[in-house]
Amino acid sequence: MELREKLKALRPASSIFRDKLRELDELETKIYRPPNTQEAHDHGLHHNFYCEISDLIQDRRMLITKNYRRQIEGLSMPMPDPADPKLWEDVENGITQQSERCLTMAGEHAAISIIREARKYRRDAITAWCTALTGLGGAVIGVLSMLKVFG
Repeated sequence: MELREKLKALRPASSIFRDKLRELDELETKIYRPPNTQEAHDHGLHHNFYCEISDLIQDRRMLITKNYRRQIEGLSMPMPDPADPKLWEDVENGITQQSERCLTMAGEHAAISIIREARKYRRDAITAWCTALTGLGGAVIGVLSMLKVFG
């Protein structure tokens, strides 16, 4: 079992991210949703449900923000402006009472556009090099065939 845990740690970060999201989805299905009755309200079941769901949503947002940060840093690009309140907001965890900066929906869209633009730029650079190498290879083959015909 120890070997399995060591191998899990060696997985790619994208795989770890998907597994953590899957775990959060499983936790969400296990949370008890109380009936909409006065008795449930009086016993505080709805408040407990709200607290558990909001903590789960905050954990999900922090996980997604860390994933975008990992991808953008891997592409050597800057994150969206952290001073812009439209892109970032403080999210406080109800259990630990710690606050962390997370991307808003607009911030997530900005991060996605940064990632797409950086990947497109890299793809275009690779495509240009492949085109040049293909052209050079064709020219070499043409010269060699001409030498064979006239040589």
